[in-house]
Amino acid sequence: MATQIQGKQILLSNYGPTVVRNAQVLPATTTTTYFNIVGGQVLITSFFGVVTTVCSGTATNLTINAVNTAGATTVAIGTATAVTSLAVGTILAIPTVGGAITTLAYGTQNNEFTLGVGQIQMVTSATNTGATKWYCNYISLDPGAYVAAA
Repeated sequence: MATQIQGKQILLSNYGPTVVRNAQVLPATTTTTYFNIVGGQVLITSFFGVVTTVCSGTATNLTINAVNTAGATTVAIGTATAVTSLAVGTILAIPTVGGAITTLAYGTQNNEFTLGVGQIQMVTSATNTGATKWYCNYISLDPGAYVAAA
């Protein structure tokens, strides 16, 4: 009898567990923590968001920051990108760490990057009524290290 490997098993094996930050309206001209990295180093294997409520026409830029708690440093892993009037289903991804966030109709593979204890934060330049849902896959590099939705 043949045994078939399920898609979720392949995803877990190749990319690690998936942490989901449920859909919420983008931060209003502020910085908001979306994910926490706890217990050590992790390899982020996939990181993207999906627009779930159309973004308003207000001119708004989104930046994604990584904050390293130990070094008290903040680095843009996805630089300011307009999210003005994005349609439902648009995918926000970081194809080049430190480069512009891309807005896609279909997904693309993200670059992998390593983060230590800290946060992944979203920063907006204006108030926008658009909502997004975010996904993060990771592999723990230190025993007990993990990513959790904030």
